[in-house]
Amino acid sequence: MDFNEIHNMNCIEGVKQIPDDSVVGLVITDPPFAIEFMAKRNNYNRKAARDFRNSDGSPRKEKVLLDLEKIDRELRYFSEF
Repeated sequence: MDFNEIHNMNCIEGVKQIPDDSVVGLVITDPPFAIEFMAKRNNYNRKAARDFRNSDGSPRKEKVLLDLEKIDRELRYFSEF
């Protein structure tokens, strides 16, 4: 993968092309969060903080974020629902 360029591609596929421990300044992605969330009446009163946690209460990370962490251990991310 060439660096210092903008790549318009599937982030999950693109991240796989970046070597481990590369120096990456910025990745902008819009992964399909909560794709399994079903629009049913009993789901409307649910809180995102509860839905996006692992069984131990820690924040759940989508696979693409875990893949990005292998590139940059100082990863910071922001999500908004």
